[in-house]
Amino acid sequence: MERNVAPYKGRVTVINAAIWPRNANLRIIDGESIGHTSWGTQVVEAAYGEEFDVKGISINEILRQSGFGQIDILKMNIEGSERFVFETEADYREWLDKTRNIVMDYTIGLTRDARMCFMARWQSIFMISPRKIILNIALISGRKIL
Repeated sequence: MERNVAPYKGRVTVINAAIWPRNANLRIIDGESIGHTSWGTQVVEAAYGEEFDVKGISINEILRQSGFGQIDILKMNIEGSERFVFETEADYREWLDKTRNIVMDYTIGLTRDARMCFMARWQSIFMISPRKIILNIALISGRKIL
């Protein structure tokens, strides 16, 4: 990652962490080790004091660290973990209200509340493939139109 963004030095910050609904230590469980194919890989929160594979960081925390007040475009492709990011409204409401556009895989695992929140917040939803959507908030004079 650092090599890929090297030409943008000073304009890009690499955060070695996984997007998660809250800051937490995460374990990656290989699907094959639990009798599934590699597609069955799972991400779970590590218990207190347990070894972990990667730190999880919330989008709220990334916004706080960046000092930016909004997200213009959020591209999210976290291989099925989108459902965890949108699992509880309290975890996504703050940053979602500050996000103008989202491009993401629409995974079946999204909660009903998250799907309804999308429908209520975005003026337009564009399907660009059977599983990928673009959500857009219309802006007039810098104010969201809901």
